[in-house]
Amino acid sequence: MKDVAAYIAGKGCRQPAYITADISISPSKERYEGFVEGLEENGISFNKRMHYAGTFSVETGQIGAMTLLQRNPEIDCIVCGNDLMAIGAVSVCEKLGKKIPEDIKIMELLTGKYKKGQPYPEGSRATHQADKQINNLLTDENLAIVDELSKVADDLGTNVAILSLAWILKHPEISCVIAGASKPSQLENNLKAVDLEIPDDAMERIEKILGFQRFERHVG
Repeated sequence: MKDVAAYIAGKGCRQPAYITADISISPSKERYEGFVEGLEENGISFNKRMHYAGTFSVETGQIGAMTLLQRNPEIDCIVCGNDLMAIGAVSVCEKLGKKIPEDIKIMELLTGKYKKGQPYPEGSRATHQADKQINNLLTDENLAIVDELSKVADDLGTNVAILSLAWILKHPEISCVIAGASKPSQLENNLKAVDLEIPDDAMERIEKILGFQRFERHVG
């Protein structure tokens, strides 16, 4: 969590908030303490009133975000304990007319989404999926690629999911993109890819990261 604190500090956030599960039990307790220590190491004193504890749910994200923003409307970043909390926080911010990430950044511990060399995020499928499908994809090589793509997405003011779909749509040979979504918020996020313009230099960065090479077949 010190890495998370350093990351948001590097993005210019100075009034962060944190939505977690019960911090009286592990590992939430250790993550909360690490987050606070990480902020202090980056010159940010964390206001304990900017912490909201609940359950790993959309409802906690919604109630937590509304409560925290009522306490301090100047919050510039909300770190959430898992993706469900983040979904709830995003929905509240949008209802309040706050633009993400211009007005406020929402960072879930999955935003990234899984990090190389770091424990699997709380509540993620990698921690409980019986057939280990997710775990089998989390190789060091794949996680390193995700880290690099996250940097490109950050530079364009978007996230990796939107960037990935927009990259696919950029290829004229692809006529249709089928993207799965289990929640309306995921569908809304995916649809933003339609309007994302990826400049040529960013396309070159992405293709270099992926090791992508166009296949060309010449007949005759």
